[in-house]
Amino acid sequence: MFKWLQTSLFGPKEETHEPAHAVKAIRPASRKAPLKTASSSLPGAFLDRWKSLVSQGDIEIVPVPRLRQGWRLEWRRGDQARLRVPAAILTAPDEILGALAAWARLVMNSRGKAKSAAAQKERSAARQALEKTLHAWLDQHAARDPRTRTLARARAERRLDRLESQGKHHDLQAIFDAVNREYFAGALEARITWSKRWGGLSTQSHAKDAEGNRYNLITISRGYDSALASAEMVGGVVYHECLHIAVPPKEGAREGEGRRVVHGREFRRREREYRFYEAWRLWHAKVLPGIVRRGAPRDGRRG
Repeated sequence: MFKWLQTSLFGPKEETHEPAHAVKAIRPASRKAPLKTASSSLPGAFLDRWKSLVSQGDIEIVPVPRLRQGWRLEWRRGDQARLRVPAAILTAPDEILGALAAWARLVMNSRGKAKSAAAQKERSAARQALEKTLHAWLDQHAARDPRTRTLARARAERRLDRLESQGKHHDLQAIFDAVNREYFAGALEARITWSKRWGGLSTQSHAKDAEGNRYNLITISRGYDSALASAEMVGGVVYHECLHIAVPPKEGAREGEGRRVVHGREFRRREREYRFYEAWRLWHAKVLPGIVRRGAPRDGRRG
């Protein structure tokens, strides 16, 4: 399964690292209609295991076939909670089911006032640790599941086929190769593409190919594929995103709370080594927004 780790040129210097997979805890807004609880068709052996782990019996578990990684909790105080999970959870050992039950209980109790800031931090750290354990098991299960591997391989192939480095005005691959030779001695490995929608963000992320090999992916805003952008201006944003590979994000002082430093001191120092740095930053701030605001060319072509 691929995971995305996006670092954007348009983001703040410090960005919050969110889980790679969807994990939601939702409290329904209405207090009139109770949560619907369907009769369970789960195997009796599984229900016995689950009930032994959920001491109060107030959390109904609902497997959702389309889910692969994330899970979702819906509840309201005084009513039975509903925990929607990947169907793979039905085969999980008691250790994983226990972690899932503990996570749900932590979320349901999170509205209560902690005794101190230290207690709040401890509760947050415990929840993150449980999520890490659950994601790790789901990743391992997906790696063993033939159907999941087939779907992941097909998605990876489609993703690679959709990469587009040749634009109307600029060839990103040629610009990347030039930047790579001059600033990284040709050692940087990445694939590069224009954003799929008009404007779009310039980002650096990670994905996996059809064989499961991880690669760096650089996506450049379509606003740069303009007659108003010289190769040196496009090179500026390409160099910036390349730096995210050469100078990866680091955990900051608030590591326990998931804070990450993306554009740190070393990153900013090296960014200024770009020969057209000042001109590029000025173009990015003054010209690019106008290009994006005007929208895609009226003839329907990107550029």
